[in-house]
Amino acid sequence: MNGSNVDDKERLNILHRPWVAPFNWGLMIYKGASKEVICGFQYENEIIIPAFYKEFLEIINGCFLYDMSLFGIIESFTRSFLQCHSLQTANVYWKNSFKVDKTFFILADLLIVMKKM
Repeated sequence: MNGSNVDDKERLNILHRPWVAPFNWGLMIYKGASKEVICGFQYENEIIIPAFYKEFLEIINGCFLYDMSLFGIIESFTRSFLQCHSLQTANVYWKNSFKVDKTFFILADLLIVMKKM
């Protein structure tokens, strides 16, 4: 078996890869966010999330897919367990630290950006 499970943080962990690291998974998928959390995030951060990604966040609020990460909404930061990468960090802090088009919406750790319409 590959050790797949749903853990106590309601993450779906698939394809355990202990040879990479003890808690490494090929896929780690986080439980979806509510519409209220998504709307509150947009309001508090003055960010407009593209409609297709809002729909995605309601189903999957961030994930690690092998060596790629799709960002999600983190309601409170902690170091006690692995959280998804943060949409807030990428779109509020990173974007403003680099010379990039400020209309881009950053949703992943690769060069995947969506220009706001």
